[in-house]
This record gives sequence, C-alpha cells and structure tokens, in this order.
Amino acid sequence: MYILMRSIFNLRALRDKGRQRVAVIIDKSTGVDATEYVRVVRPWQRWLSIEAVVTVPDSLAIASLESWLPAGCQAVVVVSEHKSLLHAVKQACDRRGLAFIDSSYPVGPSRTVSLLQEVAHHDFEIGAVNEWDGQPTKYSWCVLQELSYTHCEKVFPRYVLPYIEGFQQRRGGGPIETLDIGCGPISVLRWGMLQGLLSITGVDPLLDMYQIVLERHGLSTLPSIFCQRQLGIAAEDLRQYVPPSSYDFAFSRNAVDHAEDPHLLLTQVGACLRPEGVMVLEFSTREGTKENWMQLHQFDLYVNAQGTLVSETRDGVCSPLVSEESGLYLREVVRSDKDYTVVILERQGRVSDPLPIRDRIATAQSSLAGTRVSHRAGLFRGVYTGIKQRVKSFTQ
Repeated sequence: MYILMRSIFNLRALRDKGRQRVAVIIDKSTGVDATEYVRVVRPWQRWLSIEAVVTVPDSLAIASLESWLPAGCQAVVVVSEHKSLLHAVKQACDRRGLAFIDSSYPVGPSRTVSLLQEVAHHDFEIGAVNEWDGQPTKYSWCVLQELSYTHCEKVFPRYVLPYIEGFQQRRGGGPIETLDIGCGPISVLRWGMLQGLLSITGVDPLLDMYQIVLERHGLSTLPSIFCQRQLGIAAEDLRQYVPPSSYDFAFSRNAVDHAEDPHLLLTQVGACLRPEGVMVLEFSTREGTKENWMQLHQFDLYVNAQGTLVSETRDGVCSPLVSEESGLYLREVVRSDKDYTVVILERQGRVSDPLPIRDRIATAQSSLAGTRVSHRAGLFRGVYTGIKQRVKSFTQ
C-alpha cells in the first residue's frame, strides 16, 4: 500500500490525545510531495496542526534533525522506509520525549490491518487506480454513480421508500432521522439526503480516514457527500453517543458482518430506534466462508431453513442474530439466496397511529420490484467481492 496514506493512517493514533502539533519529515525517494501531504490532512485541522514539513535525503544527521524540529512540537511523522533515517528520527524523538509516527504497516494479522485494507480499497476505487500495481480499478463506474447528483438514485435502496413515506406521514413530513451503519466514504443513501427525504447520521469507525480519502481526490465539497452527522465509532458503542428511541430508520449494507460483535451491534441499534422503527440489513450471504475468514469477515450471516436470521462463527458456533434484548424482530425477508440477503427488522412496541406503517406498506411490499432488489444486490455483491480480492495481499 502507498506510503502517504500509510503514514496518515498511523498518524490518526494521536486523534484522541487533544490538539497535536506535528512535524513531518518526508524521504525524497518516496516521491511524496510536501504540499500534497498538508493538503490531504486538512480535514483534521480540528485536532492537528502541521508545524513544519521538510523533504530530506534518505539519511539525515541527528544534529541537523534536532536543530530543525520546531519548538513546542509534540510528534514527528516520518514518511520513509529507510531504516537509517527512521532510526535517527526515533532516537531524537526519544531524547526529546516526542511521539514518533512512522509509515510502516501494522504488525501481524489484526483488525487494524483489516481496517487499513478497507481504507485502501475505497481509496483505490474512488481514484480509479490500484496504487499497488498502477492498474485501473474495475468498479469505479459504480463509484461515479454514487458521486453523481443525478445517478446516485441508482444505488439507493428504493424498496425502502414505502417505509420512509410512512414515517413522513407519521411525523408530519420532513426528513426522517436515519442511521447508516457502516456508511463508508459515500453513503448509498445519499440520494435520500439530496431529495430531502432523510437526515442521516453516518456511523463508521473509519470516518476520519474517509474524510482524508475524499479530500485527497478533491471530492469533499460535493453536495451531501458527507452525512449530516458523522460518528466515527464502532456501532457496538452507539448508545454512548445516541439517545434512546431517537431514530425511525436504520440501514446497513455489507457492514454488520464486519463488526466485532454483530449481536451487540443490533442491540445498540435497536435501542436507538423508536417503536415500529425499522432496520434494513443487506449483506453478502455467508461472507466469512466466501472470503476464507480473511480481514474483517469473521462471521457468516444468513437466513436458515427455519426462516431465522443467524450468525455463525468460523468454528461453527451458530446463534440467532436478532435477540430478544435488541427489541427487534425479523419483519420481512426481501431476498435470501446463496449470493445475497436483504432483511427488514422492526422495533417492537406500539405508537399512537391510527394507520400503522405495516398496513400502509402492505400493498407496496407486494409489488416491491423484486427483480430490482435482486439485480442491485447482486451487483453490489460482485462489486464488493471484486474490490476485496484486489487488496487482500497488500500487507503480505
């Protein structure tokens, strides 16, 4: 993986330590431009101040380094793979009590490695170039649809519109408060924001890196490119940040099976939904098995022969994904086959409504254009798997 984004990924370790004053040393042989580095990290200005950037040869005298470091600097980032330079800077940082940030890959198989790979595949597809081998990416046409004001409607899950319309009737109009769990750099619900249908809170532990990705490619000023509210957290921690019963609608595409604890995730989301609120889950069926349990794919999710939505681990432990504690129940299976699954969960409880949502949408559900759902779901299954296959070996 390219060294610029590796160094920025490692730099994010400082984001929870208060405002940081940082110096950046760039090895000339990397080809990284100093001005570009400063531009790309601009979204982090709230907590990050780049005090100085210098481009140096692959060796640097320690005396020169120590005289160059700005006063008040708290950390030094080194964009280099030359051991001599890294060692010299590390020694100087140790003597002055400064944090040292290098550009190395995370060590060993870990969730951190998988998160870095997740950033890579989004960055490559948005930029249309696989920066590992320099070749064009295969599915950037799909990203262009997401970016298009006109054509982002094609990636929007239109089968949820009857639910949205029902909530709007109940609320007296206006955008519906929505959670997008694992929203990625560009929410597939963006069309709903542009149309004024949804007010979206995006939830993703990599949102800060996706800000960097979009800034890098010059896309951060597009209308509604970001969700109205952004929570850069794991969805398992949602209740620490979101009041209970504050949302009508939650959505997740190809994300729940990436969680460390899918059961806890649904419990957290369930608590944030109002009575009769719904959560829509889309995911590749048995993705853990398909991906050989690599990277973030540590669970198989599927609807079993008894019609139960279940989660199965690599060692064969199988349990219902929707627990009583979550307050959710499986309302509808929109699609369930070997390739893709789409289900709708509903929050238990009743609200004062003379015409419940389930009655208003019954007719609409019977004509949900199943071919549309199947076609789009199959498309995204292919896109997602293809992208992941291209980044599996980056840290090997």
